[in-house]
Amino acid sequence: MTSPGGGRSSPTTSPAPPWGRGGGPTPASRGGSPYGTWSPSQVQVAGGFLNLRNGLQNGQWVSGGLASTVSQTYGKWEMRFRIDAGDEIKYAALLWPDGPNWPPEIDFAEDAGGNRSGTTATLHYGADNAMVGERVATDLTQWHTMGVEWSPGRVVYTLDGRPWATTDHPGVPNEPMHLAIQTQPGGCQGGAAFGCGGGTPGTTSMQVDWVTVYAPA
Repeated sequence: MTSPGGGRSSPTTSPAPPWGRGGGPTPASRGGSPYGTWSPSQVQVAGGFLNLRNGLQNGQWVSGGLASTVSQTYGKWEMRFRIDAGDEIKYAALLWPDGPNWPPEIDFAEDAGGNRSGTTATLHYGADNAMVGERVATDLTQWHTMGVEWSPGRVVYTLDGRPWATTDHPGVPNEPMHLAIQTQPGGCQGGAAFGCGGGTPGTTSMQVDWVTVYAPA
């Protein structure tokens, strides 16, 4: 999943980011949910898109997630995607640390279920998981490109190529991180939910058209 793009950075030397599909429980300690599991079977490529599927199997929610093995400190990430509306299913596109300690974490598109009428971006930092968050209104049942530019002391969040929020903070990480994309159950229970109350279809999918990763110039 790569695409040409612009910006102040240069593409990584890898011709295509390798990916690993998640499986097993979705523990909160790894950004997951206690309400279901991840399965590689829910990560599919069809119709030219990556599909992260969510559905009930034997009474338990089973979701899809994956992570890139392209790791770097600072750079630019963009992802074009859409997601079905649904109260139960959450999603996140984020930068996760390579090291054993969490935080840090940079979520550049995330919600906790609902009608997808907005999304959030959050910097997680410090031993007590302090957070600096932002919200933007946009309909993510339709195709949009969400991104983040990460530099020393700063993260800039972008929507369709335009900055929509900037966080300047000493908690911005300075260690190698990689991209993860995930869906999971447990939505509409507070926090970053948008427009809950519409119900949840039997299958909810997040579709990804392309991803770009740029290293600092």
